[in-house]
Amino acid sequence: TFDVSILKFSQGVFQVLATAGDIFLGGDDIDKGLLDYILVHTHISGDILPTSSYKFLLQSAQKAKEDLSVRKEVNFSFDWQGKNYHIILTQDILQQIAQEILNKTFSCCQDALEQAHLKPMDMEAVILVGGSCKMPLIQQAVESYFDRPSLCTIDPELVVAQGAALQAAALTKGSTHLLLDVLPLSLGLETFGGLNEKLIHRNTPIPCSATQEFT
Repeated sequence: TFDVSILKFSQGVFQVLATAGDIFLGGDDIDKGLLDYILVHTHISGDILPTSSYKFLLQSAQKAKEDLSVRKEVNFSFDWQGKNYHIILTQDILQQIAQEILNKTFSCCQDALEQAHLKPMDMEAVILVGGSCKMPLIQQAVESYFDRPSLCTIDPELVVAQGAALQAAALTKGSTHLLLDVLPLSLGLETFGGLNEKLIHRNTPIPCSATQEFT
């Protein structure tokens, strides 16, 4: 998934102003895009690959993606039906594949900013979360969009767990900091004809309640 939240910190209170995202968008999409590129340029149809072979190549594509974060090019080779296939992957190729996915993430960022009535330059800091944020091209794209250095001093793969631990400590032992969250998705009731009547809209501060009478 891809998620973005805009928070305001003041006098020990973290207030979520808006949240947005795409539940069908993530780092795996870059892996799949890279594998599709490999199969096209080796003239192999993904439809004829056994599931086990496809998963193996997908894991290999993920490894190649990670290697391209520190190397300019990677030699990708594999055997299929008694024949050896070889292709050279470069950082430029990876960037072309990832660009479409990055554009979708920034569309979500724009949605959140509009909900909060803010602009990219209004952000004081941008914290990167998730393993894909280790990729230099993603860090550079984020810095270009928000026009400021991104913060990844905490391991992006550990930052969620560490934040959850701090929140758990705050809920059980108390803390000088307070988190005011919002509802990430609208909640509603399905009515006659399959229509959805929204009772609580997304980005409403929680806890909250709503009452509505139906006939």
